[in-house]
Amino acid sequence: MSDDLLRRLYDLARMGPTSGNCLPMRLVFVRSPEAKERLRPCLSSGNVRQTMAAPVTAIVAHDLEFYEKLPRLYPAADARSWFAATTS
Repeated sequence: MSDDLLRRLYDLARMGPTSGNCLPMRLVFVRSPEAKERLRPCLSSGNVRQTMAAPVTAIVAHDLEFYEKLPRLYPAADARSWFAATTS
């Protein structure tokens, strides 16, 4: 799978509807045999063979502190306060 195709896939995923231009999704594409070996201990036994054979494995995660980037991504308002817990 080419780098260009992976970039295009990411570009499509990031263009979904958001609130305040935030995107908590974090995405890592794992392709090299060395990287897949590092991933192996985290896989369930039923997924090892398929993951090792796949041309690309995508790790999709959620950034729990995505709102820290909102002052730059959505400067029109205090969007960080929409998501961050307040402490008083």
